[in-house]
Amino acid sequence: MEPNFNVKLPSKVKAPDNIPNIQRLLAFFAGFLLIMTVIVGKLWYLQVMMNSDYILKAELAGMHGIRKLAARGVITDSHDVVLATNHMEYNVTIIPDEINKHLESLDMLATLLRIPLDQIKAKLHFNKKGKIKQQPNPILVFEKLDMETLTRIEEMKSDLVGVQIEKVPVRLYSDDNRMYAHIIGRMGPIDSKDVAVARESGYLPGDKIGVSGLENSYDVFLRGKDGSQNLAVDSKGRTLNVLNEISPQVGYMLRLSIDLKLQQAAYEGLQDALYHGHPGSAVAMDVNTGAVLAMVSLPTYNLNTYNKDYENIKNDKLKPEINRASGSSYPCGSTYKLITAAAGLETKTISEGSYFECPGYLKVGNRKFKCDGTHGSIGFDHAIGASCDVYFYHVGMQVGKTKLAEWAQKFGLGQKTGIDIPTDYAGVVPTEEWKRKKKLGAWVEGDLVNMSIGQGFVGVTPLQLCDYTAAIANGGTLWTPQLLKEMIDVSGDQPQIIKKLTPVSRGSLGLKPENRAAIIRGMRQVVHSGGTAAGIAMDNLDFAGKTGSAETGIPGDKTHSVFVCFAPVDHPKIAIAVFAEKAGHGSDVAAPVARRMLQQYFNLKKDNGEIRSVSGAD
Repeated sequence: MEPNFNVKLPSKVKAPDNIPNIQRLLAFFAGFLLIMTVIVGKLWYLQVMMNSDYILKAELAGMHGIRKLAARGVITDSHDVVLATNHMEYNVTIIPDEINKHLESLDMLATLLRIPLDQIKAKLHFNKKGKIKQQPNPILVFEKLDMETLTRIEEMKSDLVGVQIEKVPVRLYSDDNRMYAHIIGRMGPIDSKDVAVARESGYLPGDKIGVSGLENSYDVFLRGKDGSQNLAVDSKGRTLNVLNEISPQVGYMLRLSIDLKLQQAAYEGLQDALYHGHPGSAVAMDVNTGAVLAMVSLPTYNLNTYNKDYENIKNDKLKPEINRASGSSYPCGSTYKLITAAAGLETKTISEGSYFECPGYLKVGNRKFKCDGTHGSIGFDHAIGASCDVYFYHVGMQVGKTKLAEWAQKFGLGQKTGIDIPTDYAGVVPTEEWKRKKKLGAWVEGDLVNMSIGQGFVGVTPLQLCDYTAAIANGGTLWTPQLLKEMIDVSGDQPQIIKKLTPVSRGSLGLKPENRAAIIRGMRQVVHSGGTAAGIAMDNLDFAGKTGSAETGIPGDKTHSVFVCFAPVDHPKIAIAVFAEKAGHGSDVAAPVARRMLQQYFNLKKDNGEIRSVSGAD
């Protein structure tokens, strides 16, 4: 078959409907190429040029803040003998964030500390997933590292992720701190119930705070201001560098009015009584300012070893933690006769020329109230000097229960003294209303008789005794006792005194000059021939005193031994009160301690041996 060549071809080729714009296409490809070049270049920069920086940033876990504890303010006596200072200790803390990622660090830490792992875990709080709950600050897990353990931990530091060693200031008291333990007080952890309140003042759980004495009263000033340090750390919790730091500011220094040598004289003087099982206390004050020159309470304890000794302290039947100088009240015996005398003179119930007959007792109703002697007809001055009970029974009964109570309150009894430590017991001035409230029965005349000589329901602290003795000495001003002489800011280049002792009056005895003079004459007789404490008289010091032998109310017990005095008589400087529980007559134990304190204060020759009462009486 022959091919058919009669095929019809199109007359002409048609152009396409859309002709590409070559310029636009070239621009698109150029833009695409540019973007790819930038991307490739950036990847090269990040992966090659910035490789080492990003490796570091990948390892960097973040920033940790460390609280830098301030050193507590130093406390000294009036002559700058250091009583309380600080030393540095090393503690172990953990950072919950890091430990949760590396729980194996806890096992390693327990091994290095040589303690059970459970001992560490007991200080941590875990959630339901077994992770340590977060806290804003590192958690303290071990205190007081010894140098050997510290070295072991430092050597393994790179493997102990989340574990930190903190250097912290810790309170340290001088070796003789037993002499003043009740004044300075001690430190302790914040009570759990007080954490919320304490947090408002910048405290955190686990912080130490003053729990007694001056450590408590002036805690906010002693503690200083904590600093801080922000650290950059890597993924293993290792410090890379310090980002910023605020240095802690040391607390204010306290210079006390206490004279440590006088304190020591009182402390040593009371040792014999304590050895025989008789706790005691002694207080000395500047009669013109209220500054406390000495305050001793026995038995006592060592502030530095309190925690270690706690069980023994708690179980000691003599209760060493009690501040007997200001935190316990007692019947004060015949030292109260100074108040009864003042009430009698000021109410004109008696005069300094009044006499009463003392047959050795006074019968009130069916009861005989005895006296330590049979004084016969006795006048005012000798009644104080010889401490005639019968004389003051008569005075008290004539003054009456209401007026006698009012004068006791004028002398500062039944109320707190305002001293700058927490232990400040008000004591008791018994009244008809007080006795009814205490459900002790109706008031009877025997209550007034007992009250007249500081017996019965009367309750007085040795500090109150010293305070009103100082008031008699200075002309009648009842000062607020103060232990702080100066508060000093030592954080700057030059120390600055923030506060100084300023005498604060809390009342006036209101004694007429002639009545005060009569009372002092009687007090001088106490320490002269025929007086109850004639055995402690000193040729080179003119002083006035009053003994007391306070019955405990327990059959067979010895009396409390009490003595108050001031010196010199013409220009009084110091008042002293000494108290020894169930130790006998005031002249036997308390008075010799006071004499020893006077000799120290006035730099007089010290006695050798024990001084006993000449009269053997109150």
